[in-house]
Amino acid sequence: MRIEIQSLGQCIVCDMPQDICDMVSDHYFLSEYIPNARVIKSKAQAELNVHIGNTFDWQDKHISITTADNDIRSFIVIVGALLEHKRQLCRLYQVHGSAVAIKGNAVAIIGGMSGIGKTTLALFMHTMPHVIFIGDEKFVLDGQNKTLVGGCPISKDNYKSKNLQSVNLSPHNGAVHLCLIVFPVITDEPSVTYYKFDSLKLFWHLYEEASRDIRNLNMLYDNFTKTVNSFDSDDVMKQRLADIQNISKNTPAYFIRGNVSEVAKFIYNLTTSST
Repeated sequence: MRIEIQSLGQCIVCDMPQDICDMVSDHYFLSEYIPNARVIKSKAQAELNVHIGNTFDWQDKHISITTADNDIRSFIVIVGALLEHKRQLCRLYQVHGSAVAIKGNAVAIIGGMSGIGKTTLALFMHTMPHVIFIGDEKFVLDGQNKTLVGGCPISKDNYKSKNLQSVNLSPHNGAVHLCLIVFPVITDEPSVTYYKFDSLKLFWHLYEEASRDIRNLNMLYDNFTKTVNSFDSDDVMKQRLADIQNISKNTPAYFIRGNVSEVAKFIYNLTTSST
């Protein structure tokens, strides 16, 4: 069975047994790990050849796989890394975080640690007027046009989401102008504490996020026991550097700490004050 796994105009063509194809296509991790993931049949030349084996192994274009859940996830991680390489050649950068759009302007919600409230904030803001959900855990930044162009649905692996009202939000399709970047810490404090990032501080944080999924450190697979060399290149790095510098110089960014309601109001007012 030959399929294309697509993401935002890029694809990886895979030749694999029908049962493995069905497992990959039906696995929720596919859409939660690869932004705007889509699987279709293909007649193009295969870039990955997958066959059933006794253990998981990846040698260049050939993958040996079992039907274990960890192996299916490992395959998706590898495809995700290959797709990120292709996207970055087109100046599309995957960023870990959540995102919403307020009256047609995107707000990126990022931060290096899990559990600081990115998903909680995005879900709360989705209930506010004129707010659209863009993505959770991952969104894609168009470095050329300064827009957000895709994302992932709410993650079933996000333990925080188990404590929230059940939602079924699909990632937004289409480009949305990036107008604000926030680094939240959601607490029970009654008031909001905030400060504005300067462009250099924003650059260091944003560049780290925009490059982490193309580096070898983050390409762990086979139950987190193996990694491979980075798919990054000098040309991609130079373009990414220029794009993130430009965005950092021209996009306001804030660290905001407080309870979710007050933080959401603060962001909403920042975004709509000039609209």
